Amino acid sequence: MPRSRHPVKSLVRKPTEIVEDTYFDAVAASLGEDLQRGLKTFVVTSSGPGEGKSTVTANLGRAFARAGRASVCIVDTDRFRPTLHRLFGLENRRGLGELLTELYHLEIGRETPSQFGIGDWLEVLEAQTRSGELLVKDGSQQFRLRIQRGQIRSVQMPQHQEDMRLGDMLVAAGCITDDQRERALTLQRTAGRPLGEVLLSLGYLGRESLGNMLTTQIRESLRCLAALRRPECSFTETAEAYLPATSGQNAEAPNGDVLGEEVFEQLARYLKRPFLTNQIPSFLQDTTHEKLKVLTAGAVPYTLIDDQFSQPFERLMARLSRMFDIVLIDSPPVAMASPAEMLAGMCDGVLMVVKADGYDTRIVRQAKAQLDRSNPNFVGVVLNHVDLRHADPLLHYYGAYQH
Repeated sequence: MPRSRHPVKSLVRKPTEIVEDTYFDAVAASLGEDLQRGLKTFVVTSSGPGEGKSTVTANLGRAFARAGRASVCIVDTDRFRPTLHRLFGLENRRGLGELLTELYHLEIGRETPSQFGIGDWLEVLEAQTRSGELLVKDGSQQFRLRIQRGQIRSVQMPQHQEDMRLGDMLVAAGCITDDQRERALTLQRTAGRPLGEVLLSLGYLGRESLGNMLTTQIRESLRCLAALRRPECSFTETAEAYLPATSGQNAEAPNGDVLGEEVFEQLARYLKRPFLTNQIPSFLQDTTHEKLKVLTAGAVPYTLIDDQFSQPFERLMARLSRMFDIVLIDSPPVAMASPAEMLAGMCDGVLMVVKADGYDTRIVRQAKAQLDRSNPNFVGVVLNHVDLRHADPLLHYYGAYQH
């Protein structure tokens, strides 16, 4: 049998590689309780450069994927010193910077309308913190969604949905009387304020009762929106800081608040968003592990400490946490101009990487104190670059004879 011209790659693994995999398998297993409690997004950071946080992030992602039960996405947010693409042997031409710019900074009103669903519009407008009115039309049905800094403040139902008027719903539920409703409507027309706010100011009902009814009304509005077959959307921007809700079939958000997270999650699940759903996966790259994807840092500049990028990134994280079981963020080290503090407050958990015989403990404590300002959930510390040969004579023995 002729000898192959190409060297055969050895399938024998070095003892150090086996120990490394075992170590990160143990780290992944230690986070199992956090995963069971519903934690999904974790940021990995360090007190300074050179502590191996990117290597830890990559190996932890591999460990989760190796178990075969969880889908994992790793995001490289270290724009100035991106490393993950090299660790996985990937290109870095299209990554996080391109995604944020091309999708969430999109001037959606200038694009072909047919490629966007209502969910696409709302997610992009929220990422851009825009204020104005989103008009949704489908045949004879017409909805007006008032948006303030990216958040829905009210939903005006079609005129035939009279049973969804807030005043009528409160009377039917026995929360207010007919007389109280008429008095509140009269004052509302004069003051131009949301009906719910007027009812609260008059003392006709409490905030909890109003909030429950508004939630019911908003959910019904979203159900009607989700049922539209071919909605057409257009957005009119306004510079007004406050957008008053008109009288009639308005589903208005509680006074002083925006829609609750639970309601917005309903919106995200049920309203169609074909554009973002199809586009975002194209920025994620495959790895040798079937359930492990990587979003590299990319080549387009961005800074997550600026609202222009932090708001879109937060929406992206919410989307990735729905797409994957675990999302790991490789964050830049903690520093004055680093997004590490912001990321720590945004994610479900924080892992600190500390290099053995690395930075002075004072610097590590200072980094932790800076992260503490965002009230993070520290789930652990990874001690990196430990010379295990000195702690395990058997490993040192085998290591001395490896080729």
